Amino acid sequence: MFGSVCSEREKLTKVCNQVSKLSAAPIRFEDLFPSIKGLSFLTGRDTVLKGLVKDIDDVLDILIAQRENGTTFDDEDLLGLLLKIKTGEIYNAKLQITNHNIKAIIFELLLPATVTVADVVEWAMVQIIRHPQVLKQVKEELKRVLDGKQEISGSDLEKMEYLHMCVKESTRLHPAAPLLFPREAREEFQIDNYTIPKGSWIMTNYWAIGRDPEIWPNPDQFDPERFRNSNMDLNGNHFELIPFGTGRRRCPGISFGITEAEFLLAALFYHFDWELPGGITPDQIDMTELFDAGCILKNPLTLIPVVPEN
Repeated sequence: MFGSVCSEREKLTKVCNQVSKLSAAPIRFEDLFPSIKGLSFLTGRDTVLKGLVKDIDDVLDILIAQRENGTTFDDEDLLGLLLKIKTGEIYNAKLQITNHNIKAIIFELLLPATVTVADVVEWAMVQIIRHPQVLKQVKEELKRVLDGKQEISGSDLEKMEYLHMCVKESTRLHPAAPLLFPREAREEFQIDNYTIPKGSWIMTNYWAIGRDPEIWPNPDQFDPERFRNSNMDLNGNHFELIPFGTGRRRCPGISFGITEAEFLLAALFYHFDWELPGGITPDQIDMTELFDAGCILKNPLTLIPVVPEN
């Protein structure tokens, strides 16, 4: 995103977490009683939202100013590329964007990258650690693909079929967004015997789809092998597996977020062995979920990294 360690990373992470918690409430009083003017002000939601918008603007303004005051823009990061487009240095100014556009694009990608990636990595690690045979296969694949290399490249990641399968299976069981973002019906229609009026908000319960026994055999079991020789992906092309939504309004950061999560998982399992503290066994890990913007572990996973001897 920024080409180096972000100077405002703590503030950005805090804002992203606040936005995540705020978006965890799908039903709001102002939506239930739209005729009551000023209800969002009375509930305090407007004040919180305006404060978050200002915080986001302030932090991103600082980052943009830091780059604009520099002598060059780096082609290798998103912020530098967007600033080059803004100044007309590339694309001959055919794309005219402002700092407002730049901040919107960056935050749109930053939010899922900060919140979603962390959830995907944590749940995948929990499930892999809880299943020793899966852990063994992950480490064997990493050892075979990397063959002693210290750094992991994108081309290496493409060869890690079993790791991809683990991430798919983890997001099936623990979707980043259990309730997909709401959609509004543009016209009245029917599903089975139900009439959906025009203008209705439709909430898709993907958590239930991912555990539907009519779709998935042994739905509560973590089994990456179910994706062996399957062309099913996470891009919303298969309605059985849409943890990031589908259609034009699916999560814009799918490729970015999943690639980042897989890089992290590959590095963590390649460079370290992991032990549970206090004599806890894998089957004793607390799997209680806490509802936020996504399904997260109520008690964060705690592991001890151990550097392998060879």
